[in-house]
Amino acid sequence: MRYRVFFQIEIVHPYFSTAAADLIILPDAQTTLFLSKQRFLIRRTINGIKILRAINENDEKLTAIEVENVFVFNIFPTSENVREFTDTSMVETGKMLLFSNEGLSKGNVELMKSKTFQEGKYQNFPAIARVEIKGGEIISQSNGSPHLYKALFQSRAIKWKYYFVSNSKTTDLAIATRDQQLKFTQLEIKEDFSDKIVQSLTLNFQDTKIIVFESNIDIPYSKTPIKNINLKQNGLILINHLPNPEVQDNGIQIIKI
Repeated sequence: MRYRVFFQIEIVHPYFSTAAADLIILPDAQTTLFLSKQRFLIRRTINGIKILRAINENDEKLTAIEVENVFVFNIFPTSENVREFTDTSMVETGKMLLFSNEGLSKGNVELMKSKTFQEGKYQNFPAIARVEIKGGEIISQSNGSPHLYKALFQSRAIKWKYYFVSNSKTTDLAIATRDQQLKFTQLEIKEDFSDKIVQSLTLNFQDTKIIVFESNIDIPYSKTPIKNINLKQNGLILINHLPNPEVQDNGIQIIKI
């Protein structure tokens, strides 16, 4: 018996430069049973999953798809960090993202996004999203080629702050980047400056100067670092590559200069 790709689901997450690591997509129990009975095969891919359909020697499909058929998959994180860098601000507690091909126009591969009640666990990690591929939509969107669908996540974005602790009366500092859209502005620290980190640094590093720079835009979390963020003093490079804040640092870097 031969098989041909029926449809394929790719997980796309801008945090990752290539494959969406730390995320796995699995069919639910009912879909697994249906696919097995109808002689479909399930295959994992580097970015998701694909469903193979049995065909005979004349390339004729051996299984029929009905309008009412719904293929349901759940997307699970495989590490705690995924929820830290994934934007789920549009989903309230107890719910999760829902991706669906319902209402998808021909040629559009990005699944429609909404939300649904949270359910399902994999290795003690609750599902982060569900994917519903509806048979009626597959039939109406069919053009003879295998269907490719993409479940597109968004990265969390946050303003970055650099806190510099200096033992000298450092002046004329600036942060320069190659990205013209990304700029860092020095914040003016006054007596009423209500920044708990500044207050803590002032208590722990007495007789030092605290200088704070903040990005002008929210920067999406990404595994690919932003390079060539320079700290300059009097126009000369003091630090060639400022480190990017880690996911768990909430956009904050503290550096002694």
